Amino acid sequence: MIDVNRYPDVDVYQQQIAEGAARLTILRGGWTKDYPQQYMDEVVSEFMEGKLHNQFVEIHLDIPQVRVIIEGINDIHYDDLKAFFENLK
Repeated sequence: MIDVNRYPDVDVYQQQIAEGAARLTILRGGWTKDYPQQYMDEVVSEFMEGKLHNQFVEIHLDIPQVRVIIEGINDIHYDDLKAFFENLK
């Protein structure tokens, strides 16, 4: 479990995105840290406790304080693009 006293400025959003283990987590923090990327790397490492996950960071690393994590990405049901747009009708 993450040490909340060591990372008091971290906010967490979490949502189940499919049945089973698929889950979306957004972590944000380190806004006042000198090295926010390193800080958030440590936060994610402790938060995930070695569990398999995919992590996404803003493309230019302008905002290293926000991390988007998806667990169980292979368990999510995917539609091909044509079916996706047909389902929108």
